[in-house]
Amino acid sequence: MTWTDSAHRHLKAGNLAEAIRLCTMRLAIVPGDLPALHVRTIARLIGDDVGAVTDLRRLAAAKGGFPELRIELATTAADCGYFDEAIALARKGGTEAKHLLSQLTEAPYFGTNHALQGGPARQVYMSAVVGLQWSSDRPLRILEIGSYMGASLLTWAGAVTRLAGGRAEIHCVDPWEDAATDQYADAMGQALRSGKAYRFFANARRFIPKSIKVVEWRGFSQEVLPRLGGERFDIIYVDGCHLHPEVLNDLRACDALLEDGGIICGDDLEAQIDEIAPMLAHRHARGDFIRDAVTGRGFHPGVTLGVAEFFGCRVSVYRGFWVMRKRGPGYQPVAMEGRGVLPDHWPEALRRQAAADIAEDGLVELV
Repeated sequence: MTWTDSAHRHLKAGNLAEAIRLCTMRLAIVPGDLPALHVRTIARLIGDDVGAVTDLRRLAAAKGGFPELRIELATTAADCGYFDEAIALARKGGTEAKHLLSQLTEAPYFGTNHALQGGPARQVYMSAVVGLQWSSDRPLRILEIGSYMGASLLTWAGAVTRLAGGRAEIHCVDPWEDAATDQYADAMGQALRSGKAYRFFANARRFIPKSIKVVEWRGFSQEVLPRLGGERFDIIYVDGCHLHPEVLNDLRACDALLEDGGIICGDDLEAQIDEIAPMLAHRHARGDFIRDAVTGRGFHPGVTLGVAEFFGCRVSVYRGFWVMRKRGPGYQPVAMEGRGVLPDHWPEALRRQAAADIAEDGLVELV
């Protein structure tokens, strides 16, 4: 067994440090050894090693190589958000890489990442809001707080294209790699801190039609929203920090930015305040997601508390997607109706689940 074979076995077993050590030893003896460089780069990408990008770009520019490792490297590079390098590698991967190449060049790619989470039917209800709000006299103006990897941006853009004349201006607020670490200690936090989340967002943005203007606002909502004082929006989507009082503060700030008759909405309202023990939500106000030990019901306490305190009443909610319309100084529930769109960027299994859920609800027509 060669050193590279041994390193590859360690890579597959998740022993990234040992795989990198063996490959580095091999490269010290045989500089430019492509199999060793391939395996080390894959291990470095998975481990978010700072040297990964240098190795990756070196391999993307290299001639020859090993097709089976090149395809594995291209897939890993794509899953880490290095799309230009992944495409370059896939183009050199032979016939075996054709499927991957089409995945990377013909549609938004999310790979093994968790950007497509939550109830898929919620995305359909998001799209239906676009149809409810559209007036043919001007493009829609949409503000979303919490853009992450761009999945929601694609949903808005798809809905605008099919339900609202194809023209809109979408403002995206997110700190991306500057995100706080206290809320997200899991894979989402790692994706934000490493910059991977923004790389995926930028790639998703490549697939937005030219008729839809996208404006990026990098920063936390409490920093960005005051700078939007002169702006007004037809739809505001609140899906940023899920802690309390951050959700409440976002809602208060967004109230001043929403047109009269406009819609404010958000995700992750699995329980309203009268459906759970309020003290449980207050006790876990600084937690992202909790599960009631008695009922087994999971919910986001910060969203439950923020929505309840801001609106002071029950809100209209559809499978966790909540939505209200501004009328003068107050808000009214929104009856979900009209047409909705199954997001093209969701995997087929989630599209089928969303279609089944929407059909069961019987509120909107899929187009």
